[in-house]
Amino acid sequence: MARNAYNSAWVSDNKEITEIVDELAQHGLHGDIRQSAEALANRYKLLSKGARLPDVTFTDLSSNTIRLSEFHGKYVLLDFWFIGCKPCQADVPYLKILHADFNSSLEIVSINPRDDLNKIKEYKNHEGLGWSFLKSDMDSEAMEILQVNFFPTYFLLDPDGNIILPPIDFSGEKDLYELIADQLKKYGIEQ
Repeated sequence: MARNAYNSAWVSDNKEITEIVDELAQHGLHGDIRQSAEALANRYKLLSKGARLPDVTFTDLSSNTIRLSEFHGKYVLLDFWFIGCKPCQADVPYLKILHADFNSSLEIVSINPRDDLNKIKEYKNHEGLGWSFLKSDMDSEAMEILQVNFFPTYFLLDPDGNIILPPIDFSGEKDLYELIADQLKKYGIEQ
């Protein structure tokens, strides 16, 4: 349900955004509204299927800066989450199975913008999670560029950092494991 609510907040295609911008302009609204709408349309293009995800930075659990491009070479599932998020917690079993089944070709990167580093480390160790965990802040440039406002938010990237599945494709119609496994199989990646 949370994922469906999230996806309904995303505009399904750029044409719809353009039509809204044009309608606002016809009603003589102030220029900065049009500029804001155009900025949103441009940002949407940056985050659509086939686009290369911007090379943003995060912090690892040792407080080192990590660029997203450091994960190029493997398929990457970006998982934006936080500890108190019930839908995020519901997906952890799927993430564990994905990690076990596709570890040689899929890098899972869990990015937490809400909890402090010690809580994230404690959670990772307590749950026995063996993939990459990074930290961000809600008001960071990365979170703004990637438009992460709902949790969980996922992006599936190819080995070059291009978006295979943007957040809108995580509709909840398939469970997380099935959705990612099906996509990886399309690219010849088997368990």
